[in-house]
Amino acid sequence: MADAFAFRLALQGDFQAWQAGKEKAFLRGIRDGIEDVEAFGKKTLRDALVDSGLKLNPKTWQAEIYPKSGLAWEPVVFFHTKAPKIIAAFDEGGEIRAKDGYMAVPLPYYQHLLPRQRGRFSKSKIELTYEKYGEENLVVLPETADRPAILALETGAITRTGGISKRKRTKTGKRAKGTALIPLFYLLRKVDLKQRIDIDKAFAEIERVAPARIQAAVTRRLQMEEQGN
Repeated sequence: MADAFAFRLALQGDFQAWQAGKEKAFLRGIRDGIEDVEAFGKKTLRDALVDSGLKLNPKTWQAEIYPKSGLAWEPVVFFHTKAPKIIAAFDEGGEIRAKDGYMAVPLPYYQHLLPRQRGRFSKSKIELTYEKYGEENLVVLPETADRPAILALETGAITRTGGISKRKRTKTGKRAKGTALIPLFYLLRKVDLKQRIDIDKAFAEIERVAPARIQAAVTRRLQMEEQGN
């Protein structure tokens, strides 16, 4: 009787160990799967951003898994972007109107020559431009039938390295020799945006493949556990 009791205890112990091993392998498979979904999701969203033609760093799309470490039965992967307003605008399309006066949009040819942000506090390119060149050296060219209004540097010059410099005026207030009127910004009252990125389509693809990827990862882990790996 004692031997039978000991056998039942041993059998129960083996089963619990087997069950615990299977459970841990299952949890590890879920973790592997959600990490696979995270990688697939980031690639899908970043590829959609690249395909849209928007000049944004694809790595603006990031992802986080909760819990951040350890094993869980229902882990969650959260995708987010560092440029939510821009992404939303080109995902939804439509019209954007200036809240106060005009929106300043850098001209493509001179965008890389505009002042760069330094320090901790964020300023717009238009604010940095006024600080660098001075309001007295900037002029607004009224809009015409062919183009919007333009903010230009009235006393500008192109340097040998291709940069923009500000020249002093003469004593009479006129522009000095070698200076030119350099357009810097379009001044727009509104912008019509066409949809260039379909975020819903990208997320639908992530949701479509997620179950199969998690199932495959769990299967691999269970096979490894059975093989003693």
